[in-house]
Amino acid sequence: MKKITETPNEAEVKTAAPCGQVERLASAFLCYMDGNFAFFTTQELAKQWGDDWNDAPYEHNAGEPYGPTVFYKETGPENDPKDWNEDGTPKWEIIKMAWDGPFDPPCESHSNSPWSVAQINAGAVAWLTTSRWLNNKDDTIAIYAGVDIAEFKRLVELGGGAVYSKC
Repeated sequence: MKKITETPNEAEVKTAAPCGQVERLASAFLCYMDGNFAFFTTQELAKQWGDDWNDAPYEHNAGEPYGPTVFYKETGPENDPKDWNEDGTPKWEIIKMAWDGPFDPPCESHSNSPWSVAQINAGAVAWLTTSRWLNNKDDTIAIYAGVDIAEFKRLVELGGGAVYSKC
């Protein structure tokens, strides 16, 4: 398997960024996949977590990534200072994007895969690889945790897929 990794240039980042949000999306990294949705975090990948991310099989246990914490109290919602700036903006965020294409997730051909999200995000296996049913095995594309949105879009499109964003 040949892992295709080239750093995208600034023009590629701009095309991948929905609604002109280049700066924000350039620092968002793949942290979770669920069906045809990819989740990106703007905080350090090692700090990102979600429900049961340490349990295998991930496909039967894990939930979507946690966003910045808000405490709901009798007096009303209160932002957790570790996740929010003093001006009320989040220090980091989760971005969800739809995609489709001829790719297989790590759980493909497993009734219970041996991986947790934590293991996948540590690089044990790619979140997506070119479908095993395609003929050209020499050009397998592997998309690992930690790729930014522009690189994710480039690799999905290189493999014959598409990435969708909402403005």
